[in-house]
Amino acid sequence: MREDLERRKNIAMIIPQLGFLLGTAIIVAVVTRMNYRKLKQQNTNEIKITEVEVAEVLDPEKK
Repeated sequence: MREDLERRKNIAMIIPQLGFLLGTAIIVAVVTRMNYRKLKQQNTNEIKITEVEVAEVLDPEKK
């Protein structure tokens, strides 16, 4: 009986820690995903600018 009570107490102490870890993991995943999207958008914009600059260098009279 006493061991069962002790085991339940240990489990009750672990549950909030698991919740905290799960919350932290979700926050890290969301922030990482947002940063990845932002980085991907920056790369796309840089590629578009580069293509325009290359076109101007190859054919300057087209302006």
